[in-house]
Amino acid sequence: MAYKILYFAPVATKENPTISPFITQRIAELKKHGHEVVILQFGRLNINSYFDISNLTFFNLLPKILHLLKFFIKRNKLIEYKTSFVSYKYYENLSFNSYKQFAKWFEKNNFSFIHVHFLWFAKQLPYIKRNFNIRYFITLHGSDIHEITEYDKDEISSALLILNNAECCFFVSSYLLDHIKKLGYVGNNAKVIYNGIDFNIFSYIGEKEKSDNYTLGFVGHLNFIKRADSLPIILFLVRKVLPNTRLLIVGSEDGDLLPYIKSQICRLELQKFVDIVPQVLPDLVANYMREMDVLLLPSRNDGFGCVALEAQACGIGVIGSANGGIPEAIGKNGICISETENFISDYVDAIINYLKTKHNSEEISNSVRKFSWKNCIDQENSVYKSFFKD
Repeated sequence: MAYKILYFAPVATKENPTISPFITQRIAELKKHGHEVVILQFGRLNINSYFDISNLTFFNLLPKILHLLKFFIKRNKLIEYKTSFVSYKYYENLSFNSYKQFAKWFEKNNFSFIHVHFLWFAKQLPYIKRNFNIRYFITLHGSDIHEITEYDKDEISSALLILNNAECCFFVSSYLLDHIKKLGYVGNNAKVIYNGIDFNIFSYIGEKEKSDNYTLGFVGHLNFIKRADSLPIILFLVRKVLPNTRLLIVGSEDGDLLPYIKSQICRLELQKFVDIVPQVLPDLVANYMREMDVLLLPSRNDGFGCVALEAQACGIGVIGSANGGIPEAIGKNGICISETENFISDYVDAIINYLKTKHNSEEISNSVRKFSWKNCIDQENSVYKSFFKD
C-alpha cells in the first residue's frame, strides 16, 4: 500500500543543500516503496490570526491589509528540489485561516498522515489529531529530547502530550528513549530505529599508504555540544607525542565557534597543521573522511552520531565520548571515553594509542553493513502498514 505523507522536517534546498541529509535519504528510500512525500520545511504551519477582523481601528487597519497582501502573494507555494539521487517537493510554509481550513486542505490533497521529524515541529499536532483525526508519527533525533531536563516542567508536559498522542514514536537511539522515559514517558508506542548509511557514498576503497604522518578528522557543526572548542588543544597535545599529526575539520564556515577555534589555533601556533573546509555537499563528505586516520567525535551529548557510522563505512576508526547515543553508533570497532574531569587527557591518550596500533580498515567497514537506509525505512514502513491496513 502506498501513502502520501506530509513531512514536517528540515530538508536540503537550493539555498542550503547540506542541511539534514538523513531526511533526504529517508525520502529517497520511501519513494522506492512507492510512497509520495511532500515536505513542510521546519514544520512551519501558520494559523494566521490576522484574518480576525474584529476590533479593527484606523491605526491597525493598514498593517493588517499589508500583511494580508503579503500572505496571499506568498502562501502555500510548492517548490521542487532535486539532488543527485532524489527529487521532492516542499513548502517553505503553510498558512491558513484556521486549523479547520488546514484539515480541509490536508484531506483535499489526499494525504494519508503526517510524519514529523524533531519534537520542536510537532507542538500543534496533538490538537490537530484530537479535533480533525489527522494521525501523525514522530521521529526524535537528539537535542529535541536530550536537552529536556527534569527541571523543564512545561517542556516535559508538552513533550509527553506530543509523544503520547502519536501513533508511533521512532527514536534513533535507545539512549534517547531511556532519557525521556526517566521524565515520565511510558513508551508503549515507542520503537528504536537507527539512522542509516548511504553505501553508494560511504564505502571502503582500499588501505591508505602507510605513513608516519597522521590526520585527525572532525565532521560536524562547530558548536559547544559537539565539543568543537576542544579540537585545537586536542591536536596540540597529540602533536607533543606524534609531531607529524594534522587536523582536518569539515564543518561550517558560519559555525558559532569558528572564530574561537581559529583564535585558539593561532594561540597554539597550529596554523600550518589545520585545514578547515567549509560546508561540503553530502555526496563529497566521504572523500574527506578517506583522508583521515581517525575520526574524532568528542561530543558533550549526541542523539546517535551517524557520522561515526559513515566514517566506519569508509574504513575509518572513530574515537568518541561515551555520551548520549554515541556508543551505540561506534559499536565495538571504536573507542568511547567516559566524561570525567580528565576527559581531554584521556581522549588524547586514546587517540595516540589508536594511531600507534594497526587496524583492519576492511573489517571496520564490514562491521556497519547492517546500518542501511533500506533497513531503516523497511522498519518504518512496517509500522505504517500496521496502522493503515487494507
